[in-house]
Amino acid sequence: MTDQGPRRRVSRRTTIKTLGGLGAAGLAGLAGCTGDSGGDGSDGSDGGGSDGSDGADESTPTAAESGMDSVSAAWIYITEPGDMGWSWAHDQGRKAADEGFDWLETDTVESVEPADAERTIRELTNSGHDVIFATSFEYQDPMYSVAENNPDTVYEHCSGYRTRENMGRYFGRIDQARYLTGVAAGMMTEANSLGYVAAFPISEVVRGINAFTLGAASVNPDVTTQVRWTNSWFDPQTEREAANALIDEGVDVMAQHQDSSAAVQAAHEADIWATGYDAPMRQFAEEDYIASPIRHWKEFYETV
Repeated sequence: MTDQGPRRRVSRRTTIKTLGGLGAAGLAGLAGCTGDSGGDGSDGSDGGGSDGSDGADESTPTAAESGMDSVSAAWIYITEPGDMGWSWAHDQGRKAADEGFDWLETDTVESVEPADAERTIRELTNSGHDVIFATSFEYQDPMYSVAENNPDTVYEHCSGYRTRENMGRYFGRIDQARYLTGVAAGMMTEANSLGYVAAFPISEVVRGINAFTLGAASVNPDVTTQVRWTNSWFDPQTEREAANALIDEGVDVMAQHQDSSAAVQAAHEADIWATGYDAPMRQFAEEDYIASPIRHWKEFYETV
């Protein structure tokens, strides 16, 4: 970002008002994303904004109307962004927002273990960040705890369900893209056996497995999906071992919900079809590559 000269620092309370509370107004109805700040979503509903409305109050002031000169935002990642995967996809969105708005100042904290999340969120709060984005499911409870006593900071959690007045949640409708990759897998398989290397047995991951399988079954009713859990978002060795175990069982299309390309590479080495996740992964599977479901977080972070 270029230096625009002296800027008047705005209060975090002004930021919350200007962004419409973010969770309630700024997040809902975006391309492929939903968000809200009311209710914890534990009843299984998808939260505010799922009807496509933007949820915004027409009286919500714009940045110019509120006299805002700068907003400081921080992103917390479970892994290093690298050149692919979940954290990479979020960081592409952050970079787009950072480059698109001269009043936005962004910071990142990478490879934050869940046990260290509350300390990290608290430090970012105390250092004066107006908005904090926590981009892993395990950060939900730590963020919820910190948000309680810091009403002037806006907190946004990706993929969870807990909210406060100053803490929203957001996610993408990746299930739809998962369904389409399942359709492709169902058409490509000859063994009628699909493999899926999955991180944790939480709703986000299970929904993806279900969507993938339903998509495959829509074109091939005889297909089945075999799942191997790694209990990690990023562990290339374990992911490869899980993929090889599935290959030994006879799957001929590989899918994954992981933050590396290890499963895709294992599929390519075994000369079977592969689908990636969160980033284009053709370079790792070449002629064995089908597609990857990808979220374009740029659309979300630029709108917020």
